[in-house]
Amino acid sequence: MMFWMEMESLLSQDSQDQVNLYFVLPKNTSETTCSEKLGSCYQACLDIGFPCNWIKEEDVLQKHPVKQDVFICDPFEGVAFEYLSSGKFKCVRVLGPPCLLACLSRSEPVPELPYPLYAAAMRGMVITSTGFQKLEKTRLQRLVKLMSGVYSSDFHEGVTHLVAGVVASPKYQVAVTREVPVMRAAWVDRVWEASCRQTVQATDPQFADLTCPPFQGLFICVSQLSRKDKEAIRKIIENNGGSYMTQLECEKTSVLVSPSMDGEKVTFARRWQIPCVVPEWLYDSVERGWCLGMEEYTTAVKAKLSSTPTKNHTMAYGELADLTVSTIMGANESRVRPVNETTMNETAAFTVPPAVAVDEDLAKLDRIDLQEVLKAGQFLDGCKIHLMGFDARREDKLRRMLNTSGAMRFSQLLPSVTHVVVSGGAVPESALSAAWRPHLQPQQETMLAADGTVGRGDDTTLEATQTLFGGLAVFLSGELDAKSAQEAAALLEEHGARQVAAPDAARFTVVPLVHEAPAADVDRLVTVAYLQHCVETDQLLEPEYYHRPIPTFRHDILSGCVLGISSYSGRERQYLALLGESMGAEFQEVFARRDNPTKHARASTHLVCQSAEGHKFAAARRWGTPYGGVVSGAQPTSHTRKAWKRYVDAMEETPEGKRRRVSTRRTVGQQGQENVPPNTPPPPAPAVRKPLRPTMVFSGMEPADRTRYTAAVERLGGIVLDTATLEPATTHLVTSRPNRSEKHLAAVASGRWILQPAYLDACERAGQFLPEDAFEWGNSDCLQASGLSKDSTEYKLSTAAYRWRRKIKEEGIPGAFHAMVAVLLTAGERCRAFQRLVTAGGGRAVPLDQLHDQPGTVTHVFIEPARADKRQLTPALWRELARMRVPCLQPVYLNECLTSATPPRTDDWLLDEYRRLLADT
Repeated sequence: MMFWMEMESLLSQDSQDQVNLYFVLPKNTSETTCSEKLGSCYQACLDIGFPCNWIKEEDVLQKHPVKQDVFICDPFEGVAFEYLSSGKFKCVRVLGPPCLLACLSRSEPVPELPYPLYAAAMRGMVITSTGFQKLEKTRLQRLVKLMSGVYSSDFHEGVTHLVAGVVASPKYQVAVTREVPVMRAAWVDRVWEASCRQTVQATDPQFADLTCPPFQGLFICVSQLSRKDKEAIRKIIENNGGSYMTQLECEKTSVLVSPSMDGEKVTFARRWQIPCVVPEWLYDSVERGWCLGMEEYTTAVKAKLSSTPTKNHTMAYGELADLTVSTIMGANESRVRPVNETTMNETAAFTVPPAVAVDEDLAKLDRIDLQEVLKAGQFLDGCKIHLMGFDARREDKLRRMLNTSGAMRFSQLLPSVTHVVVSGGAVPESALSAAWRPHLQPQQETMLAADGTVGRGDDTTLEATQTLFGGLAVFLSGELDAKSAQEAAALLEEHGARQVAAPDAARFTVVPLVHEAPAADVDRLVTVAYLQHCVETDQLLEPEYYHRPIPTFRHDILSGCVLGISSYSGRERQYLALLGESMGAEFQEVFARRDNPTKHARASTHLVCQSAEGHKFAAARRWGTPYGGVVSGAQPTSHTRKAWKRYVDAMEETPEGKRRRVSTRRTVGQQGQENVPPNTPPPPAPAVRKPLRPTMVFSGMEPADRTRYTAAVERLGGIVLDTATLEPATTHLVTSRPNRSEKHLAAVASGRWILQPAYLDACERAGQFLPEDAFEWGNSDCLQASGLSKDSTEYKLSTAAYRWRRKIKEEGIPGAFHAMVAVLLTAGERCRAFQRLVTAGGGRAVPLDQLHDQPGTVTHVFIEPARADKRQLTPALWRELARMRVPCLQPVYLNECLTSATPPRTDDWLLDEYRRLLADT
C-alpha cells in the first residue's frame, strides 16, 4: 500500500485520484519487441507494485483520456502520440520512459506541464534564447520542453538560463548583469542526448564546458596591427567562440578591432555603423569570461584619451592565444568562472598576472603626442627599423610614429634593417650577433645558391627566408601620392618584392585608384589595395577587378542615381561604392523605396547585387527597382560597348528627364564577355505593360548568325539582350532548334514568343517587324516545314510553347506555374535554376522556413535527395512533409507540366521515400 501511495504522489500533486498508467505499444511491436527503455520502465513500475497496462497504438485512438490517465510512449511519434498530444485533451499527460524513471529515482512528482515530457533533465528550469534563426529557435524550444523545462520568449525575473547563439545582444547583457548562466546551443543537444540514455540533470558538471564563450557568434575583423599581432588575436578570437575575418564586410562583420582611427577599414566601419573597439576589449572580455559592453572600449573614445595606459598590467599575446575559456558549474552554482584548461593544476580560476612596472623610457613613450610627431615631418626618412619586446599597444603606437616620420618598419630582423628599437634597454643577442651587422656589411649583389641559401658574393651565407612576394618585380607609378607610395614601398620591402625602376621590367605597376591607361597595359596595373589584400590573406593573389584602377569617366554619367549594394563584401564592396561615386552616383547603405528624411535616405534607383539573395534583392523585385551585377574584367570589347550602347538607348525617359529601365541585370564578365550572374532568378514577367520595342534573346545560334541577326534587329529599332538566362524584359526568343535549356523552358513557362530565325530574315526584307504567328515554333505550318518527328523532344517543346503562349494570353494568367508556391531542396546552382524557372512561370519559390511560418501555403516541395543538403533533408523533415501532405516531387515534374498536353498526375511523380511514408501514415 505504501508503494501504491508513493507512486500516486509521483504522478500527481493531488493523490486523491487513482492514476491509470498505460504503456503504448507502437505499430507492429509487442511487449517483447518494444523499445528497451519502454520495457525497462514497465518492469520498474511493476516491481514496486503499481498495476501497469499495455495498450496498442490503434486502441489508443478509441480512448477519450481523462485527468487520471497517464500514457508512456517511446518513441514520441506515431498516430497514437499525435492523437494524445494534439491538444484535444487538456488534462492528459504523455511521458517518456526517462522522465518517469527519473522521477521514481528522485522520489519527485512528475512535472505538471501542459505538453509531452520525454525526460526530466531540465526540470525546474526556465530557459530563453537569443541570436538564433527561427528554425533553430523552434528546435531548441522543442527540446527544452521535452526535457521538462519551460521555454520563455522573453527574459524575465524567473529565467534560470540563457542559450545564446551570439553574444552582445540585450538578453545577453541582462543575463550577465543578473549573473544568469549563459550556455551554447550544444548544451541543450548534449543534455538531450545524455537524458535519453541515463538519468541526468542539465546542471551536472559533465556539461560545464558548454557555457557560452565571450565571442560566441561574433565575426571580428582586425585593422592597424602587424601580421604577428593579427595572428595572435586570431587565435584569441577563435579559441573563444568567435570567427576571425580578414576583410570587413558590411552585412557580416560584428565588430572591428583597431587601436587607432586610421585606415580604410575604420572609415567604412563608421559608415556602415560597425562598432570599432580597441584590442583591450578582447583581452578584458577573455579575462572576465564574458563579452563586455563596448561603450568604454570604442576606438574613437580611446583615441581622445591622452597617453596614460588603460590597464595597470600587460598580458602577453602568447598567453592569451593559448587561453581557452571553460566553466565548472555545479548543481547549485549560479556563476561561471573561466579556467585555463591547458594547465593541469588544482586551481580552476584564471589568475591575472602581476602588474608590470613601467620604466621611465616607456613612460616617455606613452606621453608622446602623435600630432607633434606628425608636425616634425620626415625626420626618419631612409631608416629601416625593427621593433623588439614591446607589448601590442606600444608597438602599435611606435608603428604609427614610424609611418608618419618616414621610416620603414620591418617585422623580421633582416640584413637590410638599419636600426633596432628594443623595449626595456636589454639588447637581445640576435641583435648583436655577427649575422646581423648591416652597418658593417658591404653592399654586394645578393644571389640564390643551389642549396637554398642566400649568398652575398663571398663565403658568407645566410639561411634563405621565404617571403610573401618572393622577389616579384613591382614598379611604383609616379602618379601615386606620397602616403600611398610610402605604404606601397614598405609593403614591398617588408614582404620580399623587388622595386624596379621601369614599368617594362615589372610584373605589376602600382597606380592610383583613378587612373586611365592603354588597354594593353591593363593586366599589369594594380592599386595599393592589391598589395594590402595579399598581406592580409598571406598569399600572392591573382588580381581581381576590384584590385584594378578605375578608368577616368565623365564624373556625371550616373548623376542622380542612388545605388544600393547587396551580397558583395569587403574590398569588393568598397571598390564598387567608390566606383559609383566616381561616376556621380550616390551610394547609401539603406535600400529605400522612397525618400525618407528621418533616416537621411533617398529613394534607391538601382541595386548592384551578386546573387539572388537577401532582403534588398527581394525588395528590388517587389518594387521594380533595376538590379544587376558588375563590370569585372579588362577593357570591354567593341561588341560589349555596342551592347551597352543599345542597352542605354533602350532606357525610357522619365518625366524628370532621367533614364530608367525595368531591369538592368546585365553584367560584363571576364575578358569582356557579357553575361548575367548565374544564380539570379528573374522576377515574374510584366503582366500589363508591353515594352516599347521588341526585346529579343537568341538561343542555339552560331556566332556569325548571332552577329548578323543582332545587326538586323538593331536596324529595325529592336533590342537584343545577350544573356544566359531569360530577362523579364524579353518579348521574343529566337532559336534555330527547340531545346531544354533554362532560357527556352523559362520562355515557354512565361508565354513568350518563340520564333524561327526565318522571322528576322522576313522582317529585314520588309524593313519592319512583322506579325509573328507564321514563324512561331509550334505553329502547324512551321512544324510541317521543320520535319520534326511527333515523338521527338523538339516537337513536344514546340507545341508546348505554342500552347502555353495562347493559354496565358487568353486566360490572363501570369504563367504556367501561377498557382505554385514551391520549396526546392537540391544543390546550389541547380536550385537557383529551378527557382528562376518557377518564378518565370508566375510561381513563387520560397525558403524551407515557410513550411513552419505559414502552414498550408506551400503547394509543392521539389527534392533531389542525392544533391540536397543533408542538414536540411533529415528524417524528421520527411515525416513532417508526409504528415502535412505536401507533395514531394522530382524537379523533372516541372518539365512535364510544360511539355505534357494534359496536366500530369502529381502521384505519378512522388519521390519513393515520401510515398513510403504516406503509406505508413
